[in-house]
Amino acid sequence: MRRTVYLFLAVIFLFDLGALAQERRVDLAVDRIGLFRQQVDEIESTFGRTDHRLVEAYHELSIELVSASLFDEADEALSRAIQLVRHLEGIYTPAQIPLQLRRLETLGSAGNWRDVRERSPHLVWLLEGLLDGSLHEPLGESLGESLQEGVTPFEDSIPFTLTTLADLHLRGVTRDTPVTQAHHFNEAERINQLAIDVAYEVWGESDTRVAGLLYRRVLQNFMQAEVVRIGGESALTLRRYSDSGLAKTRNEALKDYYLSGLMLLAEIRNLYAGQPQPDLEAIGLADVYIADWQVIFGNPEAADQAYKRANDLLLTAGMEQTAINRFFASPMLLPVPDFHAGVDAAMAAAATHEIGEGPAEPSPLLIFRQWSAAFPYVITSMLNVRTEPGGPGVIYSFHLAGLDAVRRWHRDRYEKSVSEARHLERVSETFDQPVGDELERVIMDFRFRPRLVDGVPQPVNAYLVYQAFR
Repeated sequence: MRRTVYLFLAVIFLFDLGALAQERRVDLAVDRIGLFRQQVDEIESTFGRTDHRLVEAYHELSIELVSASLFDEADEALSRAIQLVRHLEGIYTPAQIPLQLRRLETLGSAGNWRDVRERSPHLVWLLEGLLDGSLHEPLGESLGESLQEGVTPFEDSIPFTLTTLADLHLRGVTRDTPVTQAHHFNEAERINQLAIDVAYEVWGESDTRVAGLLYRRVLQNFMQAEVVRIGGESALTLRRYSDSGLAKTRNEALKDYYLSGLMLLAEIRNLYAGQPQPDLEAIGLADVYIADWQVIFGNPEAADQAYKRANDLLLTAGMEQTAINRFFASPMLLPVPDFHAGVDAAMAAAATHEIGEGPAEPSPLLIFRQWSAAFPYVITSMLNVRTEPGGPGVIYSFHLAGLDAVRRWHRDRYEKSVSEARHLERVSETFDQPVGDELERVIMDFRFRPRLVDGVPQPVNAYLVYQAFR
């Protein structure tokens, strides 16, 4: 009983803290808007309406306006800043790119997804044109010459600009109309792949920063595979491969996502293995992610081999077995939202909570924050597509048996699952309405990295906080 009360109070605290912080940010933004408007007026009266100082002033004003949900005014401020940059530096100039991107994000926040869909291709075209020199004075005779002479800050930032734009499309998956879900998925996939291609050209074939971009594609493969697996109109659209409506079967599409993700993870592994001094710890962690991918797609034998290979590599890298076991002591919700090339960074990002009382071994407490009501099986931190505080939630206790495979009737079909939650039991809830069986069916769709000891999967009991989208 005491443990149940502790859990309930802890989760209430987690839910309310984000909402209070958001209210405080809005209050501060309202206070600051007046100061920034005054700053704009002073610059205009002192230096004129086309002074370069106004660009930054309008940009900062737009940030505060968005914080106060004054989206139309924020869009006007950004439009003014873009016009000033074009007036001062030329129509096609790298200086306008952050402002163009910020304007698209503002339109998305305002719910104007039609303009986002229409203007996003223009920003991609502008980035490509500025990069190859076709829209203004070239950055070099060619991209190759530019690399020989040294990469410019603008070139260096292009992959990150593209991934931010892809994130915006992923936000559109849940915020735009349902019929546009597949469009946003496809655009995000195309832009993320473009970011990888540009990164290889700008940063070089061996730059390990590309690993993070490759993993973004892995995550999107998971998201789209889940859409196809669950079914619906968007699932059918994602399976289509011709304008005439021809489509892959569900199993064919899932196999494609599986193989694509596996190839991307192998590319990450090869990136670290191909360094002048191979990074054994990063290679070992890449094998962990490969094992996770096998778990997600129901391949226990391949997952078991990859986990053992990862354990051996981490030992070879110089880690003690006790430290490795500590890293794998708690299960993890899959897929992990980010790729980490170091154990310390991965452990810090996981921040797994533990609860327990008396001499008993503490049980891990995992927190799942829902991406959106339309995608209840996708974790919110994935791809940084949500910023709002979470809503009410439920706490469950459950058991993981390891990598045992189970075939069961689920969602109107037989499915093979690995490392799923068993003996699910509701501990407490903070939903306004009673929780139905559907939520438990959603949690049965979750997959977990098992607890490992010496590279071998072990059974474990744990708790899960399922936090709904607000």
